[in-house]
Amino acid sequence: MYPLHFYHVNSERRHLCSLLSSRPRRRSYLIGKLNYYCNSFACFQLKRHATSGDIHPNPGPTLEHNSRQETKPTRKPKLSYWSLDARSVANKGRELISLLSYKPCDLVAITETWLVQSIESSELFTRSFQVHRQDRTRHGGGILLACSVELGCVRHLDFKTDCEIMWCEINIPSFLLLLLVGVFYRPPPSDAVYLYELQKSLTLIDRSGTNLPLLLLGDFNLPNITWGEVLKCYDALSAVFCDIVDDFSTVNGI
Repeated sequence: MYPLHFYHVNSERRHLCSLLSSRPRRRSYLIGKLNYYCNSFACFQLKRHATSGDIHPNPGPTLEHNSRQETKPTRKPKLSYWSLDARSVANKGRELISLLSYKPCDLVAITETWLVQSIESSELFTRSFQVHRQDRTRHGGGILLACSVELGCVRHLDFKTDCEIMWCEINIPSFLLLLLVGVFYRPPPSDAVYLYELQKSLTLIDRSGTNLPLLLLGDFNLPNITWGEVLKCYDALSAVFCDIVDDFSTVNGI
């Protein structure tokens, strides 16, 4: 049933229901002519059009076509990051600053930093970065995550296990997006037990109920993996890591 509307016909206001109440005359409608006079106007027989059944009483554009917001293309969130293995980043501070000035990015994950507490983060990064570090108490190893100050960055210590791993929650304000970014380093001599500590850390995240997308960066020292749409592993240790990745549906950057 059509909604009630009013039409103006010959300077009179008539109700649409009164037009629909009259019985249609199919033969008279088909032979009816449209009167037209020179220097005058055409007069439509509204009564016959309304009773024909195929004329909408209130045609016009819909809200979807008038909405600029729906036709406006939406931008996809973009996050640029680096994952580097430094082997003593303290000796490469100038090169790192020069590289960041030439090609800026939002996140920098570095493994094998070889840093100690006496080395300040300001020697490696400018004030445009917030730096989170996890230094070793002995020679070698160490990881860090540098985050642009334009993004929010909060470190999560409750996901730490007995391996070199660090998690930070990244906030991208322009897209109202939260992301959990991890930095992981596996020493080459370590066995599958070390990877199980990574699995334990991911399990803590899963049980915390954060429900955030994950980005895991770092140096896993697993050369016997072919990355693609289907992961191919060529040794037992690589197979353990691939199983962990599949179980937690992790977005990987390696």
